Amino acid sequence: MTTIGSLFAGIGGLELGLERATGARTVWQVEADPWCRAVLAHHWPDAVRFDDVRTASALPAVDIMCGGFPCQDISAAGKGAGLDGARSGLWREFARLVGEGRPKVVVVENVAALATRGLSRVLSDLADLGYVGSWNVVTAASVGAPHLRTPTASLADKGGRLTPRKSREGGTLIESLSARGAAGSLHPQFVEWMMGFDRAWTDLDGDDAPPPTDDD
Repeated sequence: MTTIGSLFAGIGGLELGLERATGARTVWQVEADPWCRAVLAHHWPDAVRFDDVRTASALPAVDIMCGGFPCQDISAAGKGAGLDGARSGLWREFARLVGEGRPKVVVVENVAALATRGLSRVLSDLADLGYVGSWNVVTAASVGAPHLRTPTASLADKGGRLTPRKSREGGTLIESLSARGAAGSLHPQFVEWMMGFDRAWTDLDGDDAPPPTDDD
């Protein structure tokens, strides 16, 4: 079976998408945040987890290595330090682990601003490791997500609520955007739905039904 290793795993969105698209199996994940690691452990109990990409080394061989390295120094909302920034500069660790592990396929995710704030270096680093790189900008809406990027403040100004909608499976998914001051705050279930996760993906307390499996 095709195997996946995930860097900067967060709550597992990239490997989840790859599993659903290819039928592959995730065997390890690297994530610094303890709460995110708890979410990962809930959904991938058999995968091995590591907590620091900077110290990770000699990871188990995988067919696909994926990761969305930090975007704060690349994003248009940041200061534009790019790959020289302390956070987005962790791309160097991504490249190091690709060089060590030599996966068949490397999947790199970041914000669209990478195109002008470091993409040439990413592709050059991959080329130096023997990989032929290609890139594309894919919006959430272009792959079926029911939203465009909209400032939260503008939603809160309209009353702080969103109309419930239904998923392709027919279930009602959202609830509301509850306003907090001028900016507002997104309901976790809405964010999970908006990003393509199963309902209650991040609920570790068992208050909601567990996410459905392919066998359900």
